[in-house]
Amino acid sequence: MSKLNVTTIANLSGTTAATIDSSGVITHAAGLNNYATATGASGASVNPTLTGIPSWASEITVAFFDLSGTTSTDTFHRVAVGGSVITTGYQYVTTYVQNSGVTIGDRSAAGDTGFAFWGWTNQANNFNGTLTYTRTTGNKYVVQGNHYNHGYTTYSWILNGRISLSGPISGISLYNSSTFDSGEVRVVWR
Repeated sequence: MSKLNVTTIANLSGTTAATIDSSGVITHAAGLNNYATATGASGASVNPTLTGIPSWASEITVAFFDLSGTTSTDTFHRVAVGGSVITTGYQYVTTYVQNSGVTIGDRSAAGDTGFAFWGWTNQANNFNGTLTYTRTTGNKYVVQGNHYNHGYTTYSWILNGRISLSGPISGISLYNSSTFDSGEVRVVWR
């Protein structure tokens, strides 16, 4: 029986592409650099499209913290393919649970221009949560998300959906019909 002992894997140009430690953990040279970020500050306007997502990414997660719009409008989570933001094909259901019951918003045929946590448009609301896109086959993605608002701690928001695209996701766009005036966004992929 043959054994191959390797601690470093190089790419075609000879640069280290990955390392393997003694326990078998593989670390690629990019480390934790599979991300893009955007930050808004008071007085600054940002409607970010975070790009650089490679075509091989099979799971893409958007994390947002204290995201706040300048007007009382919906915040849409959109994807980009080949650098172009997609504004159709978003099929999903939103659910929010509160002490008095459950409210479900069927957005599967609504023609929305992105995924949104419906019903929370007040500009005083700060959006916190994640949205994860998982590729199934080809360029079809299932989507799961959650949202937390520290001003409404008796509520819980959930989003489930899907989107079929002409190519792999290359970017994530957050859209508010005005702009955002604060918050942080990070997109990670693997």
